[in-house]
Amino acid sequence: MEAVVIVGGMLACMAAVVALVVVAAVLGRRRERDRRDALHRWAATHGWTLVPNPAVDWSARLPGRNRRGVTLALTGALWGRRASVADYSYTETTSTTTSDGQGGTTHGTQSTTHHYTVLVVHLDRPSPYLGIQPRGTLSRWGRALFGTGTALGHEQFDKQFQVVGEPGASPYPLSPHLLAAHVAGAVPAWTLQGTDLLAAVPGRLRDPDTIPQQIGPLYRVADLLTGRVPAGAPPLPGAVPAAGPAPFPGAAPVPGLPSSAGPLPGPAAGPATGSGPAGGSVPGPDPVPRIPPGEWRPS
Repeated sequence: MEAVVIVGGMLACMAAVVALVVVAAVLGRRRERDRRDALHRWAATHGWTLVPNPAVDWSARLPGRNRRGVTLALTGALWGRRASVADYSYTETTSTTTSDGQGGTTHGTQSTTHHYTVLVVHLDRPSPYLGIQPRGTLSRWGRALFGTGTALGHEQFDKQFQVVGEPGASPYPLSPHLLAAHVAGAVPAWTLQGTDLLAAVPGRLRDPDTIPQQIGPLYRVADLLTGRVPAGAPPLPGAVPAAGPAPFPGAAPVPGLPSSAGPLPGPAAGPATGSGPAGGSVPGPDPVPRIPPGEWRPS
């Protein structure tokens, strides 16, 4: 009788666990459906396009390098350029070893899926691979001990960051304003290949209304690379502007954007530069003054 009770209790526990797993899966699918519906509504309201499983080559520059990891991309005009915001994920599998309680071990695997929001600003002119990334621990140690690494004449930048790729072959100079913005923490680490200026932040895009705030700092990088002058930008090692214009009517200003950028109208927005997964290049004028002489350009 006691054995029957024990078996019955175990079966009840297993049934409860299965029920919880099923409920969690149903709720997860519902949340994902609601999230995608919100993205579709946002895109329709602002004249953007939502493309499932876009044909893009960004994965080589993303953690995990999952070629099928970009499952959704929003593309449209913002502040006079074309931009894309995408879902990306990759799964990491690790081996595990646990004790079986009897002097032996049990081997297995554990999988963890990592989600990122990919931010892309599409520039006019293509460039070879180029980027600014934080220095890793070994790079910092090597530079401290042996003075190795790329030196751009900006001490704080050289300590914290490194230039990757082919700066000498790129049409985009790395200006003192850009280096100072990295030191101030005002812009993200980024890479550029072709016309796609890219950064990635951990986590999925939950609220599409945060797109301007999330991609705003990368627009600052684009402006500094292409020579647009942030209003009131100070010399090195100055800070960035406190706030820029509202991206859409009624939206809050976005911190860190130059005040020379104009707001984006609704779906009937004017010409925007660059290209994206949803369409081809759209030329547009660039009346913004260039950065004066004195920027750093690799020799």
